Amino acid sequence: MRSLTWKGVVFMSLNLHFWFLSGWQPTKGVPVPHGVMASMLLARRLACSFQHSFRLLVPGSRHISQAAAKVDVEFDYDGPLMKTEVPGPRSRELMKQLNIIQNAEAVHFFCNYEESRGNYLVDVDGNRMLDLYSQISSVPIGYSHPALLKLIQQPQNATTFVNRPALGILPPENFVDKLQESLLSVAPKGMSQLITMACGSCSNENAFKTIFMWYRSKERGQTGFSQEELETCMINQAPGCPDYSILSFMGAFHGRTMGCLATTHSKAIHKIDIPSFDWPIAPFPRLSYPLEEFEKENQQEEARCLEEHGCAFLVDEVQTGGGCTGKFWAHEHWGLDDPADVMTFSKKMMTGGFFHKEEFRPNAPYRIFNTWLGDPSKNLLLAEVINVIKREDLLNNAAHAGKALLTGLLDLQVLLPCPALPQPHPPWLPRACRTTLELFSMVLLVQQFGTGYAVSSLRGFAHAVSSAGNASPSLHPIPTPVPELLVLIFLILRHGLAMLAKLVLNSWPQAILPPQPPKVLGSTCWPWLSYLSIYLSIYLSF
Repeated sequence: MRSLTWKGVVFMSLNLHFWFLSGWQPTKGVPVPHGVMASMLLARRLACSFQHSFRLLVPGSRHISQAAAKVDVEFDYDGPLMKTEVPGPRSRELMKQLNIIQNAEAVHFFCNYEESRGNYLVDVDGNRMLDLYSQISSVPIGYSHPALLKLIQQPQNATTFVNRPALGILPPENFVDKLQESLLSVAPKGMSQLITMACGSCSNENAFKTIFMWYRSKERGQTGFSQEELETCMINQAPGCPDYSILSFMGAFHGRTMGCLATTHSKAIHKIDIPSFDWPIAPFPRLSYPLEEFEKENQQEEARCLEEHGCAFLVDEVQTGGGCTGKFWAHEHWGLDDPADVMTFSKKMMTGGFFHKEEFRPNAPYRIFNTWLGDPSKNLLLAEVINVIKREDLLNNAAHAGKALLTGLLDLQVLLPCPALPQPHPPWLPRACRTTLELFSMVLLVQQFGTGYAVSSLRGFAHAVSSAGNASPSLHPIPTPVPELLVLIFLILRHGLAMLAKLVLNSWPQAILPPQPPKVLGSTCWPWLSYLSIYLSIYLSF
């Protein structure tokens, strides 16, 4: 069997994973305890107090652009506000109603998108949470951004939102212009061809097909399809349906359609009972020497192997594209002149699709095709999203915020060591995290004790999160966090890690646990005075 090697960004996944355990959960009808609210207010107060000093201390770094600051007053909330447990009573009632119609067990809670703004997601019970999940990493610049609301209110755009054309055969007059303004303005290096799709899975599926057709075309040469090929493909037999395969990696997630599911190996529940292709699976390379010291050599070797075997190189940027890594595409961090042959995208890009090199262009119409092939209204929105990213310098902002986030995690590693677990890969910060990309830090923590409890605890403390695989909660921040939001994240994170040490890992020395909270602020008050150094380090590194 020939092997058509495909290498995705297997998950370099631009997710931040961490554990959080807490003994406190809000109860029905009871507001956030005074101590917790005091800590939240402290985060905001610290941000306001240090903002001016921060700009003086670090004149070369950017806090937030003038354009963004002007919008922020009306756009974002001052902080979280918790009124009930999560999910609250209204969400639970709606879950029951939805569950009559379909299996609704995956629903976290129901949302009030009219009230959600910026970095904050509001649920139907009025709980306002700092959203570190971003609709599975698909919100590019926050909820209800003023620039996007203004765009959809313009009369000349009304027909674009009302009429959805079959773009493959009846595109609108301005279709090419809008592609130039949106997707093609951020096209990856060496890829001039573009096909739009609806979602990440169909983007990957059609990228697979494009690569298969390219590979078969190389084998066939200049001749057309044979009669035997035309006949056998109709009954799913060779040579019309050649016996090619895609090499995927353990732990990868690339979608839930049939082809994508064959390359997905993250959770059994995704795949159980579904027939699959007999395609090879490999463990993702785990080199023993420091990757950061041999990065160039590793990249050259991978490129040499792919060229030697004549395979295509597909990069899956469905979850990593859009700016949260400090570059628009994560693979730009590789610094290669010829990074890939095909690259898929979706989520933060508002629409799905893939870029590819000229030689991968289909040689006949209808070979890569579906009814809609994307949505012109999404291209319109994406063009404005890209304008906002450029105008407010959000790529640079994401890079600074990512460095601050990693600095905070490194501080937590020092403050909360884990001598009971193997070294040199402590669970608080595995070796892989040291080479992580900007905002998408990845910290795989102790996973045996129940990710669900960690997720529910974070929601109770005004963070909207979900789980990632079986390992840990997953965070997908948008590329607009400012120092006060990072302070709020770490205020909760450090306390949660200490609680984990106290509740689960009894072998840890008592010295690493935080001091008891002062009685005057209530029994649940966080020991914020001892945390001031980590806040300062976040600001100074931002």
